[in-house]
Amino acid sequence: MDFFAHQDAARKRTGLLIFYFVSAMVLIIGALYVVAAYALASQRIEFGALNGFPLFSPGLLCGVSAVVLAVVMGGSVYKTSQLRGGGATVALNMGAKPVNRHTTDLSERKLLNVVEEMAIAAGVPVPTSFILEEEGINAFAAGFTPSDAVVAVTRGCLKTLTRDELQGVIAHEFSHILNGDMRLNIRLMGIVHGLLVLSLIGYYVLRGTGGRGGMRSSSRKGEGGGGAAVAILVVALSLMVVGYIGVVFGRLIKSAVSRQREFLADASSVQFTRNPRGIAGALRKIGGWSDGSRITTPKAEEASHIFFSNALTNKLTGLFDTHPPLDKRIGRIDPTFKGKFPIVRPLTGEEDSPLTAFAPGIRPDSGVASAAASDASAITAAVGTLSTEHIAAAGALLAGMPAVIAEAVHEPTGAQAVVCLLLLDKNPALCASQMAMVQQSADPTVAAQMQRLMAVRSAIAPSARLPLLDMAVPEVRSLTAGQYTSFRKTIDALIGADGRVDVFEFMLQQVLERHCDSAFGLASNQTSVRFGSVGQVLPQCCGLLSVLAWMGCGGDAVQAAAAFSKACAELDPNSKRPPSIFAKSDANLKALRASLNDLRECSPQVKKRVFGACSACILADKFVGLVEVEVLRAVGAALDCPIPAMTIGAQAA
Repeated sequence: MDFFAHQDAARKRTGLLIFYFVSAMVLIIGALYVVAAYALASQRIEFGALNGFPLFSPGLLCGVSAVVLAVVMGGSVYKTSQLRGGGATVALNMGAKPVNRHTTDLSERKLLNVVEEMAIAAGVPVPTSFILEEEGINAFAAGFTPSDAVVAVTRGCLKTLTRDELQGVIAHEFSHILNGDMRLNIRLMGIVHGLLVLSLIGYYVLRGTGGRGGMRSSSRKGEGGGGAAVAILVVALSLMVVGYIGVVFGRLIKSAVSRQREFLADASSVQFTRNPRGIAGALRKIGGWSDGSRITTPKAEEASHIFFSNALTNKLTGLFDTHPPLDKRIGRIDPTFKGKFPIVRPLTGEEDSPLTAFAPGIRPDSGVASAAASDASAITAAVGTLSTEHIAAAGALLAGMPAVIAEAVHEPTGAQAVVCLLLLDKNPALCASQMAMVQQSADPTVAAQMQRLMAVRSAIAPSARLPLLDMAVPEVRSLTAGQYTSFRKTIDALIGADGRVDVFEFMLQQVLERHCDSAFGLASNQTSVRFGSVGQVLPQCCGLLSVLAWMGCGGDAVQAAAAFSKACAELDPNSKRPPSIFAKSDANLKALRASLNDLRECSPQVKKRVFGACSACILADKFVGLVEVEVLRAVGAALDCPIPAMTIGAQAA
């Protein structure tokens, strides 16, 4: 399955989620209706006023339905609003703590390097790394989108897993980040909490009734008081029993949604790293480790479906498993596995060489292969995925980055300075004018950082600009609202200094809008699907492809028309009346922005067609320049399609 097929599958799983939720609601309402009808009938019998009480009462059914819907939906909305902050909120709720970028702990440094390397290879913002102080070997990824994603591992992971094994686990979690699983996981946490609310209400009412001053004190007030206490007790027990339907369905929903995804994520890990021994070794160690993959925090139940392996101490079986059995997962990766787990002990530090443990990892057996794409399908197939070549190239890029830049981009002030530095013009006079703007509008500490970094500005390779943006995003998202507003004003001033917007500046704006604005309430990270066919967005597609065609041809009208024609053939091979290319004056970045705003709301399969057409357009002349790389990245950012850093090279084959 490719990236776009995964996105479609995630939408279908959402439909399955809704089906189970509605089924649970129907059963809960039905059960509570029976309890309420029986209670009313009993009261009428007691007072001699049954008078043929009907088995079905529309008024009572409506009342019970309204109460159940209000309670369950209220619980779901409450939980979802708690998690609105994205991945960091989920991680903190689980008791995890962010890893200090300047940590001297070698195992934590290894984690940071692996996560950063994988993110740059995949072309997504670098997720924040968290540590969960648990001895079990486990991990999770959480967030709504790659913009706010976090990756958390347990202390047990760092104690027991080699770099290859840790990379296998992180690659598994990146599969969830890239394939749209995280958003579904957070929705699932909200829905399951809503289904559990009735049971929780019954539990707390029962505990309050059975406590000191409960039924005994009511009994001393007379028979009426005792009767009221008994009635409350019956109601509480009924809520607990009926609420257990929600518990059962909650676990059923989690297992139905999660299990097959884990097999897919395991397969993706192998595909990404081409090293089945990594993830298979991690799974074997879970089976042989004294603490397994157990998570002891009370929050483990509600989040059990997001973990790498089973997190619950009282492991369930059958329909309610959120994860497939370890032996089946290992068997799919390594058919020679005989079901025997090794005795696992903490690492001594000698299992990883100094290079692979503490520096961006490049596997000795994987050179940086040429990633130039020969056709549009190759680029499209690479969206939302990565390979050992991408990972090796990312490692090499990180290793070759100036140390002062790499250090600065990992803290909020330095990240702002690095992004601003990327916008400085090569013209000395204009650059001086831009620096004066920074001195006037930016935070003084940002301006001071920029002055310090100016000495190494020329050492930043053009190929490093996009990775630096990915590295800066999490730090920029950590700013206060006031700091971010000041930062954006500075960015706009730097871009507008020469009176025009070039492709890199446009791409940078797209990255900030898609990955940072939502953190400050300036944009939504929720995208609805409005367009299900290419025909519904044909004018927008023509605008996008016209811009790409004119950019890639150096102003040659014949070449632009040929590139546009090839792109349209890729977009809709069966079209009998191909559209016409926009005039050069109309094919500008303003038109591109307008097109992307609508294309973002296309279905995954329409996006796949659009992206294939874009790829065909830039490959029409067999040469892919830096401008085309950057505009394609801007398209990917706008359409939520992560593009691996080395998908395309300077020369197409």
